[in-house]
Amino acid sequence: MSIQFFGSTDIGEVRDSNQDSYYADYLDCGIEGEGEDIFLAAVCDGMGGANGGSYASRLAIDTFVAELSAGMKNIITEKLSQDACEVLLSYAAKCANSEVYQAARKKESLRGMGTTLVAMMIFRDTVYAVNIGDSRLYIIADDGICKLTRDHSYVQKLLDEGKITEDEARVHPNKNIIMRAVGTDPEVKPDFFKVLPDKKTFLLCSDGLSNFVDDKTIEKIIRSSVSLREAVETLIEKANAAGGGDNITAVLVKV
Repeated sequence: MSIQFFGSTDIGEVRDSNQDSYYADYLDCGIEGEGEDIFLAAVCDGMGGANGGSYASRLAIDTFVAELSAGMKNIITEKLSQDACEVLLSYAAKCANSEVYQAARKKESLRGMGTTLVAMMIFRDTVYAVNIGDSRLYIIADDGICKLTRDHSYVQKLLDEGKITEDEARVHPNKNIIMRAVGTDPEVKPDFFKVLPDKKTFLLCSDGLSNFVDDKTIEKIIRSSVSLREAVETLIEKANAAGGGDNITAVLVKV
């Protein structure tokens, strides 16, 4: 399967530091001659001050990638069912949660830190994804753009309860309050998704993009760009032009 990808992150126009982290590459499971390509992309948006947020997002990414690499090696060498991927992704996310939570408890300056996590893994012609928080995974296909993940946010809760409209949600003063995150509690439950990747483009992003550029504009930019690099750079430029009120991270994956 041919996979193209490109990712970038930007501090934005307002923040003093960048608390986002991302990963986009093939996993190195330390297996020779197996011929099993495993692609992973992930975005984390940290919180808890400049030091805490950036530390949380990087620790979460590093832990998540390490656990997946070790676990996928077992799945391949022991010839386990692909159903094991769901268990593994959830386990890796929970390990990231534990590492961030314990780090925050050990150091006073890191107390209260946490991060979002959205990730997708392509393995044997299937996309597996997990999400915690309000960083998003979009799918761009022939029939348009759709958001695969569901935000774990206060505004999403209000939407689900029918208390506000989509238009009101976009400008709600509390739209940055998230109700589920990596590292803020001893345990966390990730959402899990599974889709076929055929002829699709996937966008993983922090809310520094989705809060400042609407879905239709995101789709238009991706479709009109001559390369994934151009699309990502244009998306970041658009978010900054709209105010750049947060760190901006975008990873595009084309299958």
